[in-house]
Amino acid sequence: MNQDTSCKTVQELTAFLQSEYNAAAIEPIDYLLYNARQQVLNLFYPQQMERMMEQSGFSPEMGEEESAAFDQLTETFDRETACSQYVQYTFDTQAPDGAQARFYVTIEEKTGFVLPQFEWIQEEMEEVSEEDYRFFNRIMRDIVLYQGVSDEDIRTNSQRYQRYLISIEFWDSVCE
Repeated sequence: MNQDTSCKTVQELTAFLQSEYNAAAIEPIDYLLYNARQQVLNLFYPQQMERMMEQSGFSPEMGEEESAAFDQLTETFDRETACSQYVQYTFDTQAPDGAQARFYVTIEEKTGFVLPQFEWIQEEMEEVSEEDYRFFNRIMRDIVLYQGVSDEDIRTNSQRYQRYLISIEFWDSVCE
């Protein structure tokens, strides 16, 4: 798919997921929501995240109990202060060499943040071909880049535009 860089809404993204991949809305799955929440908060609320880390004494070496308390703190901030609104979609697809994957796409509606992820459908899988990996990575690239950026984002070299350029560079490197 050729990437159109014009700015699109979350509603256009969900319509794209439904028409292009026959994606269905699902009740958000906790572990997928956790990944999205951490990224949303780090991208859009970095100062608040830093403050919460300092207040809680967060460190990678924290014990399970302290880590759970920090997770609860970020979840509360996300729900009550950021007022994030998450939706998730899912669809299954098969790559040219036969690998099958289930995609989950988490979208935060206020910021437009999108996080596609996939997992293998088959329990026992043989080795996945490079072409199948590229096939699944191209789907993730198309979903991540679909919303594009506005002319104003480009003109002002906004954070959104900077993230978009980084995403293009990353996804082009894993899809080629």
